[in-house]
Amino acid sequence: MVANQARQLAVDLITSDFGDLVAKVCKCLLKKGALPLARLAMETELPREQLKKCLLVLIQHNCVQAFQTKKEVGGRVMSTTEYTALLDDIIHRLRFPKFLILIRDQFDEQCECLLGILLSHGRSTFEQLMQRLFENQPEVSGDITDQMRTRFAKLVQARYVERCPASEPQLVLDSEEGTITKKKLKEIVTDEERAVMAAAPLEAERFSFPTYSDNDASTESEIMADQSILVGEKRKRGVMEMDDDSIVLACEKDVLWRANFEEFVCSLRHKACIANVRPRLDIGAAVVLEAILKETRAKEKQNKAEYSAPFSMNSIVQALLGSPHGHLEHVRAALNQLGASCTGATEGSYRISLKKIIEAAQNSEMESIVLKRYGSEGCRIFRLLADKNGMIEQKQIPNLALIETKKAFELLYKLMKDDYLQMEDYTVA
Repeated sequence: MVANQARQLAVDLITSDFGDLVAKVCKCLLKKGALPLARLAMETELPREQLKKCLLVLIQHNCVQAFQTKKEVGGRVMSTTEYTALLDDIIHRLRFPKFLILIRDQFDEQCECLLGILLSHGRSTFEQLMQRLFENQPEVSGDITDQMRTRFAKLVQARYVERCPASEPQLVLDSEEGTITKKKLKEIVTDEERAVMAAAPLEAERFSFPTYSDNDASTESEIMADQSILVGEKRKRGVMEMDDDSIVLACEKDVLWRANFEEFVCSLRHKACIANVRPRLDIGAAVVLEAILKETRAKEKQNKAEYSAPFSMNSIVQALLGSPHGHLEHVRAALNQLGASCTGATEGSYRISLKKIIEAAQNSEMESIVLKRYGSEGCRIFRLLADKNGMIEQKQIPNLALIETKKAFELLYKLMKDDYLQMEDYTVA
């Protein structure tokens, strides 16, 4: 049910931003999974040229990833280009305003402006960003380019902007030279995940910002004969070329950039954890937690990791030098306050359970909803079960929640009927 709702939300977002035809292609890919161009044309019943333009829009705005697969047909190895919709990246379009606020708060309004252009127009070279900046703000003088290049380099260094992935990576299932091996495939089950991993550039290249000479800008202006998209007329696409069955970004010598959604989501997740700890505990615990997350961010392997990377007490004290909360006693007190959210990783090191902090925030939000709908008694039952992780016998709930038995069972029934609670059968061996 949740997956269906997420797909429908994604289709609605694409419809709003790019029109009905592009949304039709996106809906087909979300529903059917990865498809080659011929099959996609048959499913959508769109003319091939129109279908290609729709795919160009979706690829330009990081909503679709193309990839090549090799299949043996009649004794011959055939290479086929397929397309898969990136559901998470489409849903992230809802968070664009939050991304912009984050950049404005962390950097300045000019960095926010650069990111805004990148989010609005999709994949772009730095020169394309500057040209669109001058088009949107005619009052901006041409000598601001070096300043903007410095600000853009800061966004890349902070990992909020990254190089675009390969346009059509080859999926190799078992090869030393392949991008994806069987070992990695044990945890990768969908075409979307396989394509994203195969297309990802090397970490050293992903956040490497090159320098450009003035001569490069002249060739870029020739390239920027931007063509209007006929589908919906809601966006301008970057320069792209296509052959019969595949789509290829033009001018591979120019580096294309896009927003790194993973970094934004991780930063917002960290901010949410800090914002939750501050009122629940105190400012000192929030400051220490912020320092821990900042120090360990580079070592986090996933944007939805349950734990922070391990850290030592000394590393956090060093990070907080000069701060009123940087004394060893203050750090220890803050970690004690975090309680179950701070666990030992190895001898002499600790890690923060981000999952527990987020669960506490979610429970608090759920309690406020339950309180409004079912009153203080319903909220007491919900809090009781949340604190005990639901491991309570039904007959014990009235006494533990201090509620009359008949009333307690009525509230339990309502909470279960509305899917706030779920009954489980436990068999004792």
